[in-house]
Amino acid sequence: MRGLLSRLATRRVHVLVAEAPAAHEVRRALEQEVCRRGWVLAGAAADADLLAVVGSPGRRLGEVVERVWDQLPDPRVRLQVGHVDQVAGALDAARAELADTSRQRDAARDRPSGPQPGETDHGEMDHGEMDHGDMAPSGIPLAEGAQDRDGLEMDVLHLPLGPVLRHWPAGLVLHLTLHGDLVGQARVERLDEGPRPPSETGPDRMLDAAASVLDLAGRRQLADRARELRDPARIAAFRRRVLADRVLLWGLGGAGSEVVLRLDALLGAAAGELDQTDPRSGAVTDARLAGLVRGRDLGEVRLLVATLVPWLEGDREAADA
Repeated sequence: MRGLLSRLATRRVHVLVAEAPAAHEVRRALEQEVCRRGWVLAGAAADADLLAVVGSPGRRLGEVVERVWDQLPDPRVRLQVGHVDQVAGALDAARAELADTSRQRDAARDRPSGPQPGETDHGEMDHGEMDHGDMAPSGIPLAEGAQDRDGLEMDVLHLPLGPVLRHWPAGLVLHLTLHGDLVGQARVERLDEGPRPPSETGPDRMLDAAASVLDLAGRRQLADRARELRDPARIAAFRRRVLADRVLLWGLGGAGSEVVLRLDALLGAAAGELDQTDPRSGAVTDARLAGLVRGRDLGEVRLLVATLVPWLEGDREAADA
């Protein structure tokens, strides 16, 4: 029976990826290998068997990773990869460890049953300036009261997005104040900030970001197709196909929405059809990002940030100039 359960647990491993800054190439390679094996990319710690740490997190991001690790249910396993060549071997080793029932049983027995004295869970942690606000027992932020412009009371919720989140810039935390369903205020925080390389705007990077947008929009087949494209002519044809999909455009906020315009810019850049002077192709400052997300709901925020990942993860000095 234990052997059967072990085989079931490792047949479709659910992998949560924690990406450190400047590790996007390794992250892409890992995600491709996970999908090739028929495994699943998890969206939350509670759904994951395997925590894959990509790159080398600094102290503050490392603290977040530790707390995310604490949230994974048993059986669980963790790996860290820093190079593309390490991906396949690391996943093989993780699968073997996950299938080792004796080891998993011992680890579960030794695991604390709850937060230890002086520790908090992921929803209550404080990383320097990462104030998550007052939290309910389940880790859900509690709403506060505030008045809208008509003097009527509305709910105000303080919510952080990131840094361990699919289709999200590495090391970025977006602190949001929600007024009802919409973002009233936003503040950008960078964990373990340091020198960054120039924004990478090659075709693979642009297509990866476009695929993230399509994934978030629920269009998995289009997302997979975007990741496979290499030829500029095929990318250009794919761009036309996406822009002609009325249902998709409606789900992204309409043909003239910020998300659609920036998705078009990603595909245009990948196809070599975007003028370098196009304002959609420049680096995005943190102040600009905070301004862009104000007035939007959470779904729009996730989509918009996904369109900006290549420029948010690169050097922003040019944008500040």
